[in-house]
Amino acid sequence: MATKKVYFGSHGPFVFDDTALVDDPDGDFAGETVRGITTDGQLLIEEAPTEPTNVVRLSDGPIINPTSPQSVTLASGVAAASGNTSYLVLIPEGGAGSGEDTLTSITGFVAGNIVMIRANSDSDTIVVEKNANLNIAIKFVMNSLYDTMLLLCVSTGVYAELSRANNGL
Repeated sequence: MATKKVYFGSHGPFVFDDTALVDDPDGDFAGETVRGITTDGQLLIEEAPTEPTNVVRLSDGPIINPTSPQSVTLASGVAAASGNTSYLVLIPEGGAGSGEDTLTSITGFVAGNIVMIRANSDSDTIVVEKNANLNIAIKFVMNSLYDTMLLLCVSTGVYAELSRANNGL
C-alpha cells in the first residue's frame, strides 16, 4: 500500500491508496455512484502516484474556468486578466459604448490555459489582430456579443487560436 495525501484548497489532507487498482477497463465505473470534487482554490498533490497504471485526473481547474465572466477594458490593445476565470468580456479602451478597439495581446494566463473571449455588446467592436502574441488564422472582427473566440495559451503572453464563431445577428 502506498498511501498519498491530497489537499483541496485548505481542506485535507485526504488519504488515498494509489496501488488499489480499479477493475474497470472502459472507465465507466458501472454500478458506482460517482461524485465530483470541485474547488475554486488550490489543489495540492503531495506526491505523484507510484504505479504507472494509476493517474491523477484533473478535468478543469486552472485550464479552463468559464464560470464567471470577467469584464476587461483594453489598455493600448492589451487585455489584462486577473482573478479566477478564463472567460473574458472585452470592453474598448474608451469604455462601453465607445466604438471600436483592437486586441493585440492578453496577459494573466499561463501555458495550457484555454481562454474564451467576446465583445461586451453589439454597440462595440473588438478586432482581434493576428500578430506574434495572437497566432490566429486571420484578424477577427467581433461586432456582436455573440461573436466568440477560443484561444490556447502556449506560453506566457502567446496564444494560438482553437476556434472562432461569427454569430452576429
